[in-house]
Amino acid sequence: MSENFPTFKKIIATPGKMKKLLRVIFFIFVFIAAAIIIKDQVEYTFGLGYWADDYGYEEDSLAGGECNVSGLELRGDIMTYIYSDTADDVYPKTASEDLTYLIGEADKDDNIKAIIVEVDSYGGYPVAAEEISQAVEQAGKPVIAMIREGGTSAAYWAVSGADRIFAMDKLGCGRNRRYYELY
Repeated sequence: MSENFPTFKKIIATPGKMKKLLRVIFFIFVFIAAAIIIKDQVEYTFGLGYWADDYGYEEDSLAGGECNVSGLELRGDIMTYIYSDTADDVYPKTASEDLTYLIGEADKDDNIKAIIVEVDSYGGYPVAAEEISQAVEQAGKPVIAMIREGGTSAAYWAVSGADRIFAMDKLGCGRNRRYYELY
């Protein structure tokens, strides 16, 4: 090349210029990261974004969509209601008053054609199990229970009135997993 074009060594290679360039790149990176964090916080604070509600479901996930199945969860200890002093407990709990309400709402909704209850519980209180069982039996739509990790004692009682009960083969991995119909 000719002497009219500066080389890399002439432009950046000096230690002082290299430090300045690295500082500029670092500050640009920090500025972009801060802008992303602030944007997400503003969206969350003012409800502008697409965020999950308290139960971990996306807001309005069924609104306007083609989904016509209501998915409900029965996890952890089954109780008639969640006590305020146990609300911060790390173990999951299911209140029968909440689940029976959701089953009733799904049953009333004309867009919903079936109800799936995903079970991962080893039991709980018998009164709560009976309340859920009655709601399942009284539902006018098909109710399918899908037992994942556990579905024993009061948990099985709660979904015993379902039209179909399936349990996962825990030995299967990935695509080889199978569900077996129990009822």
